[in-house]
Order: sequence, then structure tokens, then C-alpha cells
Amino acid sequence: MLTLTLPNLLIFIFCASAILCIGLTFYFLYKYRYGEEDKSLVIFCFSLILFFSIIAQLCNRWKIIVKMEYIEIIPMIGKKKQITFNLIEKVVKKPSGTIGIFSENKKIINIDPYSVGYEEFCKLLEDKGIKIE
Repeated sequence: MLTLTLPNLLIFIFCASAILCIGLTFYFLYKYRYGEEDKSLVIFCFSLILFFSIIAQLCNRWKIIVKMEYIEIIPMIGKKKQITFNLIEKVVKKPSGTIGIFSENKKIINIDPYSVGYEEFCKLLEDKGIKIE
């Protein structure tokens, strides 16, 4: 079983940004309490915390799980999808290195080269007899 995920560094950056915003929020709350700052800065920091926390959770959810007979795709938003290897019509590799998987003339998913497990996934596709164009 092979699992592709987003890099931990990306998730760490969003989590660190949220933590930094929490610190800024407490700083602005302290300043606001004593009348030195405007309330809009506190609201802005709260919205940044919410934004970075949601993005970090979405990045943590994204996975592609490769099992013996099928690929399970867990997108950031939406339902899980399963596709068997024999339903994959073509795999296209763009100049940027991004791989697009197509089935029934529809793009199922794009896989970026910075995904953890990308090289192993490409090798597994070739081992299964699926040509990367």
C-alpha cells in the first residue's frame, strides 16, 4: 500500500501561521483593552487564524491511497473516490511534472511532483503497465 500526501512542511507553514496569528491576536487584544488599538485589527487576526487553520486541515485531509487493485482518492473538499487501475485510460505528465489521471475522458485528479510518494507512484503506474504520456 502506498499513500501520497502533501508535504509536511506545507502543513507546518499553515499551522505556524495560525499560531503566529494567535499571538498577534492576544497582543492586539491587550492593546485594545487599554484603548491603544482599533477593534478591526483583532477581528482581522481572528479571521487569519480561522483561514490558516482551515487550510491546514484541508491540506492534512488530501491523500491518495494506492492499494493492489484500486486507487482511493481523498480530496481536500468532497467525497472519496475509488478508481480501479483498469479504468484508467491515460496518464498525462505536464512539463511542470504534474500528472493528470484520466478515466472515461474526464480528469480524475492532478498529482503534483512535490507530493510525498510521487516518484514511487510513477514507478507503480509503470509496473502496472500504465504508460505516462
